Amino acid sequence: MDKNSIEFLTDIISELPKAYQKEETKPKGFFLPEIYNFVGFLALFVKDLSGINSIHVFLIHKLENRKIKLKAKK
Repeated sequence: MDKNSIEFLTDIISELPKAYQKEETKPKGFFLPEIYNFVGFLALFVKDLSGINSIHVFLIHKLENRKIKLKAKK
């Protein structure tokens, strides 16, 4: 195995920082023990969720009028 490969996905947490020289830019990672089902949750409030699997960032705000605003970024 070369220096740019990992054998197990769990090794990425310890190996990825080695690719960075500066301490302040080294990523710190961890695995989430569980992930919330946002698609199932949002389906209760949004009629069309097509294309949601290509979105990577969600920002949900509660507005002053008590409505919810959802922003998404690919």
